[in-house]
Amino acid sequence: MKVFLLLIILLCLGSVLFVYREEIGIDKYIGGSSEEVVEGSNEEEDMLPTFGGTSAEEIPEDDKKLQATIAEELPLPTFKPIDELMGNWLEIPQKIFNPPREIILQRDVRMEFPGGAGGVDANRGSSAFVVSSSGPILTVRKQKDGSMSAKVTIDDTDLKQRLEGIYEEWKRRKNDIVLNERARVFRERRQARLAAAAVAAGQSGTSDDTGGLLSAAELNAIGQKPVMLEDGRVSIMVDSIKRGDVTEIKLDEIQRWGPVRGDRFEGEPFWVASVFYETPSLFGLVKAEAMALMRGGRVIDWVYPGSGEDVP
Repeated sequence: MKVFLLLIILLCLGSVLFVYREEIGIDKYIGGSSEEVVEGSNEEEDMLPTFGGTSAEEIPEDDKKLQATIAEELPLPTFKPIDELMGNWLEIPQKIFNPPREIILQRDVRMEFPGGAGGVDANRGSSAFVVSSSGPILTVRKQKDGSMSAKVTIDDTDLKQRLEGIYEEWKRRKNDIVLNERARVFRERRQARLAAAAVAAGQSGTSDDTGGLLSAAELNAIGQKPVMLEDGRVSIMVDSIKRGDVTEIKLDEIQRWGPVRGDRFEGEPFWVASVFYETPSLFGLVKAEAMALMRGGRVIDWVYPGSGEDVP
């Protein structure tokens, strides 16, 4: 009888251990866990962004060293805080309000006709136009070319936030100039290194037209090389711009066209070519480079080659 009771107790204890094996941590001893714990794993490090959108582990060590060298040679620019550029928001350049700049009012404002001949109320959240500033005081109008106006403080509007957004975009474009140059230098040096290695190994690389040393299979996949016109323009890129695929690029504002070459973008093969132009901003003209990704006789996308972001 005692033996029978002892067996019952052991069976019950075994059932409890099996049901709660994960909670009490015995899986690692009996091999019952379906999950493997990896110590030292860092999800953020595993997803570090790199040139071309490739994870850090996929980039050959030689390419990592080359990228680091080029980054030292071509550092990103430094920028003053916008508060400093605007004289702590007391010396805003008048050119910012030429033409009048639209803002959103942050409080109710009474708009008056010149000479006090009546007026209307402009509610908080409605739009108005800044025509000038004097210290912290802005002169705003109800209509862009209207005569009714009011005096408000800069904090009665969203002007600061709007100018900060424009400044951030301007800084991004200035950074893109350097990133684009880094990408160009990296591409050229990497191609030269691979070509030298191919020669040393007794092999012949692909033609200079490919730029990125695409394989025969990749060249076959992307189709025929896009046609360059006599003036250096690329016909399918011209058609894409005329269709309005991008709004930032204007044909008559392009200063230079780059050559067509085969290359990889985010691991995919394309025919690529760049256009160089200047785009206006509140803080002056910005040099820009946009690259067309082409395949199968058409433009697939337009990107900034340094950052990889889409061109608007």
